Amino acid sequence: MPLDAASRTLGQLLVLQSIAIGLPGRREIFDFLRAGLQRLPGVSRVETYESGGVPPISYDLVVPVRSGQRDYGVFAFVIADHGAFGVFSPYVRNLITSVAAILEFRRNQEVSHDREHRLEVEVLRTRRELLLIEHDLQAILNTIPDIFFRTGDNDRVVMVSPGVHSILGYAPESFLGTRLSDHYCDPQQYLRDRERVLDAAGAVVMVEGMMRHKAGFEVWISTNAAARFNADGQFTGIDGISRDDSLRKRTEQDLLAAKDQAEQANHLKTQFLANMSHELRTPLNAIIGFSEFMGLEALGPLGADKYREYLIDIKNSGEHLLEVINDILDVARIEAGRVEVRFETVVLDYVVDACVRLVADRARARNLTISCELPPGLPSLSVDPLRFRQVVLNLLTNAVKFNRPGGGIRVTAEHEPGGGMAIRVTDGGIGIAADDIPLVLEAFGQVSDVYARPHEGSGLGLPLCRSLMQLHSGDLELESTLGVGTTVTVRFPPERVVLDRNEYLFNQGLNLLG
Repeated sequence: MPLDAASRTLGQLLVLQSIAIGLPGRREIFDFLRAGLQRLPGVSRVETYESGGVPPISYDLVVPVRSGQRDYGVFAFVIADHGAFGVFSPYVRNLITSVAAILEFRRNQEVSHDREHRLEVEVLRTRRELLLIEHDLQAILNTIPDIFFRTGDNDRVVMVSPGVHSILGYAPESFLGTRLSDHYCDPQQYLRDRERVLDAAGAVVMVEGMMRHKAGFEVWISTNAAARFNADGQFTGIDGISRDDSLRKRTEQDLLAAKDQAEQANHLKTQFLANMSHELRTPLNAIIGFSEFMGLEALGPLGADKYREYLIDIKNSGEHLLEVINDILDVARIEAGRVEVRFETVVLDYVVDACVRLVADRARARNLTISCELPPGLPSLSVDPLRFRQVVLNLLTNAVKFNRPGGGIRVTAEHEPGGGMAIRVTDGGIGIAADDIPLVLEAFGQVSDVYARPHEGSGLGLPLCRSLMQLHSGDLELESTLGVGTTVTVRFPPERVVLDRNEYLFNQGLNLLG
């Protein structure tokens, strides 16, 4: 049980005993104690019975009110939570024993001096027990680093733990008698929070606010507080535990500031990449165009054959660099949210076939075979045609680039049971270690060292494909085994699948039904 709850309950037992002793008769004492004990943690119901009455066996705990040989009745408890109630069970028994002693005292106060003396001894013992309870309560309070406080109905502090010195700089005795509202930087906010606590009618409410340290600086305080009521339901004050949350608040503010800085830096990076991509594309297009024009020898022969080889290298290098710049520009656009997706219905077979033809020359140069194993009758897809072709082409290019000479590439697709569409590109290439898969799915992430990797590329292909799939509400999955090969799967959700393929083909003038 939290220390603040234990402290509050022990205090309630002290108050119960103090008031009960002053009540005029046994019935009044029993009724008062029954109402108070019924509010203890773990207690579901408390009943009292006259002396000689036998409570039903359904009660979990029966405590007789007995002093010496005389019985005054019993308290019968129904326990809902034995763990919560067990902490206070010894104190409850002591309380009932003390009450029995007081009843015995009243009954026999006029009998004889000898019995009066014995009763005085019993009272002294009871007082010692009360002192022990008070000592235990104080020991609990001393171990709490936070501030445990109790106020009266006028908001003045009537009890406070030593934690007030370490948090607010006040000695406990100097804090007693002051109003809590006087210690808050915004008294009006405190009064509004106090109303929330009162409206909760005894339930614990968490409030936050700035309190002023004795030295003058501000301390962020979080408080769990609950209103306190007597047996008649009258408000008697507030109990609460307050802790210094300044460090947590400063950490939150630092994290927010760091987040803002990171977002600003990312925005500047994206803007820089976009600007640089545009600036580089113009001279690159000129380089590629002039190299092609020179290769045609329209203005005369080049001369040495070596020049022709150089032109081919210039053209290929320029086209490769242009591809990298286009990928960087696409990433920048996606991060900036400037990519517009225009959905059209496309036939998967046609798109895959067109992309395979584009990479066929590269595949033949490395003695690779590409097989398309698409089942007949696949539904069409509602996608952005340009972005979809970009995804398929990137996956095929990677499969060619990272394959072994003489290897194979398979393109498959299936209409999944949930209504979506899955397209897979599988190669028998070098593969990727399981620990490196998250790396290659990050922008600019590459497994090989940047200075020693055997394959050219920016490391943007797969991250770009995944971002483009997310624009289609889809996703990209990567499965790979080092030295065996890689399978990349792109999945489209059911809303991107067009089921009536034949109707679409007919509308496009491509009726395949004959």
